[in-house]
Amino acid sequence: MAGFSGISVAKISRSPMAEVFRVNNFRLFWVGETISLFGNQFYIVAFPWLVLRMTDSGIVLGTLFMTIAIPRAIFMLVAGAATDRLSPRAVMILANGMRGAVMAMIAFLVFTNSIRLWQLYSLAAIYGTFDAFFFPAYKALLPHIVPTGNLQAGNALLQGSSELAMSVGPASIGWLLSVGLALPTAIALDSLSFWFSVLTLLLIQLPEVPREAARDTGLLRSIREGISYSLKKPYLCIFTLNLAVLNFAMVGPFGIGIAVLAKEHFGSAASFGVLFSALAVGALLGNVIAGLLPGTYSFRTTLIVMAVNTGIGVILLGMISSLALLSLALGVMGCINAVTGVLSFSRLQAIIEPPMMGRVMSLVMMGRTGVAPLSYLFAGLMIRFGVRTLFLISGTMVLMVSVATLTSRVWFRNPDIPGESAN
Repeated sequence: MAGFSGISVAKISRSPMAEVFRVNNFRLFWVGETISLFGNQFYIVAFPWLVLRMTDSGIVLGTLFMTIAIPRAIFMLVAGAATDRLSPRAVMILANGMRGAVMAMIAFLVFTNSIRLWQLYSLAAIYGTFDAFFFPAYKALLPHIVPTGNLQAGNALLQGSSELAMSVGPASIGWLLSVGLALPTAIALDSLSFWFSVLTLLLIQLPEVPREAARDTGLLRSIREGISYSLKKPYLCIFTLNLAVLNFAMVGPFGIGIAVLAKEHFGSAASFGVLFSALAVGALLGNVIAGLLPGTYSFRTTLIVMAVNTGIGVILLGMISSLALLSLALGVMGCINAVTGVLSFSRLQAIIEPPMMGRVMSLVMMGRTGVAPLSYLFAGLMIRFGVRTLFLISGTMVLMVSVATLTSRVWFRNPDIPGESAN
């Protein structure tokens, strides 16, 4: 693969996950980001708790999260261009360093009892800005540090760490806070986890590789080149559109719909936890499976499986009345989506030209994260018609858009995927 950090593509062993761990740069990357992911669970639990303790207002909490989400969306394309102009590692170091500094400042203000609401809004906006720089760089770095044949295993391990952190982190940290862990200490631990990631990124040694010509052009032109590059490749447009629709149909409906479903049909908060745990456990299993699967898979087939699994799965959620069966359905859905997610992103990383990687990933991540506010708004409006209606409309939307795009003439006339036919 052109631009691949001087590591020759070696024969992949029968144990892909074990093989990828033999790459020192990957070990450093994985350890740093895993610690950072677990550290970030302190923020996920402690930050809302801090806001509610200060204001006792869900509206304030919601607007603070919007203050993070808006700059994240605004600066995502700029972050992709910066990743290609500089390097994924440099941008990640900047992003994690600044996010760590923000968390350290919040911890200090809470510790000194001088925290004010305007300070939280300002720091939230800064955090969201550098969140935008993190995501494209995070997705763009892996192809520079592992052979192409190890991308699948590498993505599976990284995503598996994320699922594990989200599965056990919030409950564990909530328990620590309940037995006496101080809020500023929890937030400070998040800050330290970011700085640990910075340290491991600094230890990664990458040979100099040619950078794209955007160094000598303006930032806006660099962004336009990334958009133009993506628009000329049907598979990129279709993937981004489908990813946006899938997330639109899942983020809000799952966040609101499953809570309502647990309350109305099972009558306990414990059932809500069981359902989300089932989804997380399924996703974790799916990442393990994806990391062990050999070979390269059809990009289009992978997207079809992802779409059908999501569409039918979401529709079934509104039809199942048994907690056990509902948990099983969520686990299966999480597992299949994790497998197809790893396979599709690994395929993209293998075929996108390295000088364009950051900008393409910024567009893809916009499709993935940019729909979240709209998805919550949609779910909030539709839930008044009943949770079953919400799931039925969401699942049908996924199936309709996916069938329309994945069977389109544009895809078959010009799939533009190296080494893959359109049939």
